[in-house]
Amino acid sequence: MGMTGRTLDENARTLRRIMKGDSTLKERRLICRGTECAVFFCDGLASAERVAEDVVRPLLKMRGAGRTDAAVLEKRGMFSGEVKRTGETSELARGLMDGDAVLLCAGCGEGLILGVKGYSRRAPSEPDPEKVSKGPREGFCEVLQENLAMIRRRLRTDKLCFESLSLGSVSRTPVCLCWIEGTADERVLGELRRRLEKVSFDGVLDTDCISEQIRDARYSPFRTVGTTERPDVVAGTSQKLSSLLRLSVPAFAAVCVLTVTLGFVLKKKRPA
Repeated sequence: MGMTGRTLDENARTLRRIMKGDSTLKERRLICRGTECAVFFCDGLASAERVAEDVVRPLLKMRGAGRTDAAVLEKRGMFSGEVKRTGETSELARGLMDGDAVLLCAGCGEGLILGVKGYSRRAPSEPDPEKVSKGPREGFCEVLQENLAMIRRRLRTDKLCFESLSLGSVSRTPVCLCWIEGTADERVLGELRRRLEKVSFDGVLDTDCISEQIRDARYSPFRTVGTTERPDVVAGTSQKLSSLLRLSVPAFAAVCVLTVTLGFVLKKKRPA
């Protein structure tokens, strides 16, 4: 659904209606070069400091005459490293729920999604189930981008591919499929995508929800989908296994590895 309101108040009410009157939704009104603007963000998901420094401050400092709308502000004035312009209110609401800020301007049928995420997170630490006496002390956390960065630091090749998608009709859990081009079996990747499309849960809360849906031989006593919380295990096995699946959900940090082979079982570090 697009923003059809002719005034800033109408567009703001439409956005609030989609958010169901969320009490954590904050609004900041201001005037930028004679045009009234509104900045929205969710308290606890977005960083109030980044909203002030990267969004509000540059808007108040803008000088000179000229048109002030989403198209102009997208190209100049915003300090945020991530800026996306859209006229779909559902996409704007999704940005708010992801921890971004939304900027609306009077007389404009589009808005800006600004990357200002700042929710609390746990620092990467060694996972208790896979502690070792020698080797890295780093483990996955609950933030998807940080986990992808850990994999990228260990596999500095342009053949490492990331494919983002979301699962769960209600939770819309972010999932990232990772593989090395030229090493992964394209047939396996295609089959994995097909099985992921058939996952029909309302909410995906952990990796078990997915692994039970995509595994082979459900009644086999042997594992066909492995899990690990260590990025060094993922990087060490990715050159031999067909593909990797990373699922990020609240309070859960793990990677599903497909397919499981004897090499993965032997390489996975045991507790010290």
